Amino acid sequence: SRGLGEQRFASLLKRNAGMRKIVAPEVGINDDELHQAYEMRHDERYRVRVILVSSQSDATRIREQLLSATDNLSARFADEAMKSSTDSSAIRGGMLEPLSAADPLYPAAIRAAARTLEVGQISPVLGADRGFALLLMEQRLPGDGVSFEASAAELREEVRARRERVAMDDLARRMLRGSQIRAMDRSLDWGLKSAAVGSK
Repeated sequence: SRGLGEQRFASLLKRNAGMRKIVAPEVGINDDELHQAYEMRHDERYRVRVILVSSQSDATRIREQLLSATDNLSARFADEAMKSSTDSSAIRGGMLEPLSAADPLYPAAIRAAARTLEVGQISPVLGADRGFALLLMEQRLPGDGVSFEASAAELREEVRARRERVAMDDLARRMLRGSQIRAMDRSLDWGLKSAAVGSK
C-alpha cells in the first residue's frame, strides 16, 4: 500500500525483524501491565461526552447552565460542546470513543469520574491536561465476560509487541544520532533530518 516494491518491502521486513530481535531481551512484561491491558480490552467501558475549556470559571458557568435546563440534557451538552469546547471531539458534540478507566491516554481525573457517574449525570469540574473538563455519561458498556485467564496469553503477546515497537523506535533514533549518513536524494535527506530533530 505504500508502493515500496517487493525488494524494498522485503528489506523493510528484514530490518524490522532484526531490530525486534535486538530489543526483545530488554522487553519485560509485568502483571500490572497485563491486568491494565485486560481492563482496557474486556472490562466495563464508558461512552461519554466532554466539554474542555481553558478556565475553571468557564467550566463552572457552563455546568450551572446545563444543570438548570429542564429539556434534553444530552442535546444541550452536545450543542455546548460544539460551541465552546476546545477538544477535538467538539465537532461530534463532545462524544468520545468508548473509554476504559484503565486507559492511560485519558487524564486520571476523567477516568476516575467515569467510574462513578450514572447515565445522564454531569461530572463536577475536572482538571485536565489542557484546561478544565465536564463529562456527561451517555452509556455504561458492560464487560464482555471474557476471563483474565482465558485472554492472558493473547494479551501478553499484544503488550510485548507494543513494548517492542516502542523499543525499536528508540533504538532507531539512537542509531541515527550516532551515524554519519549523507543522503544523495533530497527527499531522503529531509526524512533523515526530520527523524534526527524528532529524536532530540
